[in-house]
Amino acid sequence: MKFIISSSELLKGILTVSKAIPAKSTEAILEDYLFSLSGNTLEVTASDKEITMRTALEVDSTLEEGRIAVPARQMNDLLKELPDQPLTITTISDNQFECAWASGASTLPYFNPDDYPECQKTGDGAVTVEFPAQTLADGIGRTIYASSDEDNRPVMNSIFFDISPNS
Repeated sequence: MKFIISSSELLKGILTVSKAIPAKSTEAILEDYLFSLSGNTLEVTASDKEITMRTALEVDSTLEEGRIAVPARQMNDLLKELPDQPLTITTISDNQFECAWASGASTLPYFNPDDYPECQKTGDGAVTVEFPAQTLADGIGRTIYASSDEDNRPVMNSIFFDISPNS
């Protein structure tokens, strides 16, 4: 895998999906982002097996396609320190990749992407509902005060969605 991408675009993309990375995990692979490069599109996935978030980023240049599982915390820390500039990401061995920029480079480990959990697919009978994101945000904002944050009663940490054709 080898590609060039803006460091700020990559940071924005990984921060979008980073909310799905668990704080503590029994599986080390869940502490990683899955990078899948195909053509000029880098798909970044994060999952805790219950929630899977995915975003697609356009890369400046693709030299070699591929997939790797990248340590989330180390990647976040590295990108937060870099100003906006082109970043070249290259796999250099069976378990290491290099991030190179104008004034330096860093080598980080990567893991087997085949160990990353598969995203569950929706069934053939799935129903799709489309509505403005602001409507969802407003609804959650008006009901979130009633949810609990106690760990011993997780069902009370939820918001119930009752969707009908008219409302």
